Amino acid sequence: MIEEIGYIPRKTAIVHQLEGDISYAGSRIMIGDILLPEKFDRTLSKRTCKYDGLQEAVDNKELFLRGKIGYDSSVQWFGLVTDKFQELRISDLDSEIQSRVKVPSRTRLAKTKDRFIVTYPLESIDGETELHLSFDSGEFGLYGGNGQTAIRLGYSVTDGKNWLNFHNPNLFSHRVIHRWDEADIPSTLDAILEEKDALKLLIQRQKGASVNTKDFEAYFLNVKGLKAKTLFQEIAGAFDNASKYDLANRISEASSERAESTQLRLELAAANYLLGDKNGL
Repeated sequence: MIEEIGYIPRKTAIVHQLEGDISYAGSRIMIGDILLPEKFDRTLSKRTCKYDGLQEAVDNKELFLRGKIGYDSSVQWFGLVTDKFQELRISDLDSEIQSRVKVPSRTRLAKTKDRFIVTYPLESIDGETELHLSFDSGEFGLYGGNGQTAIRLGYSVTDGKNWLNFHNPNLFSHRVIHRWDEADIPSTLDAILEEKDALKLLIQRQKGASVNTKDFEAYFLNVKGLKAKTLFQEIAGAFDNASKYDLANRISEASSERAESTQLRLELAAANYLLGDKNGL
């Protein structure tokens, strides 16, 4: 279950440079004395494809594993990056947001993926619903990132219990990513803040929008990995008197009984349902 904490968490990753001779243990790759986790085979191929061979790549390119100490006290590697990788700019982003909105933040932590969402309350949409500026650290954001997922910046809407996360990159023209030279925090934040009133109006409109059960079922049956039939059955009785927003909120409520990663996907899927867009899940 996702836990709310009173601070933005940060832990230091274990970083190990890959160097030495290439050898093999069956089908597994060894670099020096490190047996590379199989999940990184494709990433390694992508990072070294410009070289004639893997040994040449390791001899001439700086490659690093990023990891943490697991429950059994062994190192769990979660990222394979190059020297161009830069850790997520969480503190810079928080400082830039705080300089504009000047409100206490709230953090929701998903421990299983070392991921968290930070929200900043902006204003009430009505007597029951609050609009928050928010960002999602992505998997392993607690340790500064894994080189695969970016910070997603957008909005969250809450009734005090359930959350809808509008972090779909297709909704906004910018998002913060790992490479400092590819995204600028102030301009990214400006672009997203310009959408605040439009999103507020959307929420207000969807609170009065009627629900088409066939469209709802078809939408979520196309969202892979969410066991949509079970979800649909859980809330099917709500259609007679629920608005489109109410239904999205009930999806979020149902998600709280699921694994943390599924809960976050459902909170995003519910928000995208209001947008009429299932991309970016």
